[in-house]
Amino acid sequence: CAIDTEGKAHCWGGSEYGALGAQVVGDCWAPCTRSPVEVDGGLRFASVSAGSRHTCGVGGDRRVHCWGGNEYGQLGTSTSELCEVEYGDPVPCSTTPVPVSGGISWKDVSVGLAHTCALATNGRVHCWGPQWLGVLGDGVDPDDWDSFRTEPAPVVGDLTFTGVSAGNSRTCAVSTQGPTYCWGGGYLGDGTGERSAVPVQVATSALFTMVTIGGSHSCGVSREGVMYCWGSNQYGQLGDGSYALAWATPVVVRGW
Repeated sequence: CAIDTEGKAHCWGGSEYGALGAQVVGDCWAPCTRSPVEVDGGLRFASVSAGSRHTCGVGGDRRVHCWGGNEYGQLGTSTSELCEVEYGDPVPCSTTPVPVSGGISWKDVSVGLAHTCALATNGRVHCWGPQWLGVLGDGVDPDDWDSFRTEPAPVVGDLTFTGVSAGNSRTCAVSTQGPTYCWGGGYLGDGTGERSAVPVQVATSALFTMVTIGGSHSCGVSREGVMYCWGSNQYGQLGDGSYALAWATPVVVRGW
């Protein structure tokens, strides 16, 4: 998905879960479109983030709207619409953007595999969707695979942040105090491989300006312009030239 110069959102690819925000019938193996279509609703967006089955965007009015699959509450509100899927029963969804509950003023949003996290204008991070592995950072048992939140829940602690990134099984955010914190699945950068349902500090003296998450690894750029990565390295995704399968703390990417 992308935003044009007028602030309109356009999406392309698979539409099985309504993640395009528009009704399309394509010629792929599943419903899809091979070229961009405008998201329904006439909304204007400042940013947009696409995940596996849903998409969210921050509007000019500081409201977050989401669309797509909602079987785990990842749209941040309850929906009554059902989307047909190729395998299995119909799933809760919304094929058009719906506002996230709570009336919070938002600055940024990041969509993971099945959860969503957003940065409020007051610097607090809120997350919603499934509790898997502690990805919401709300302190709920990371082994709870059945619970999910349909409304934004604040991340545990009094920390404020400048940005947030949600991935497949973890979330990371750069704090206004300087250090970076992560929560969720293992290898959060804190020197252990353990998962955590509350933010843990990434074990490095580097202060990051931004952090982004891939499938099972995280990378950040320091204030000095040096890139660090941590987490799974099974396919060399950390870029440090090592044969280690994972790094529990950040390592410098070669050439930075």
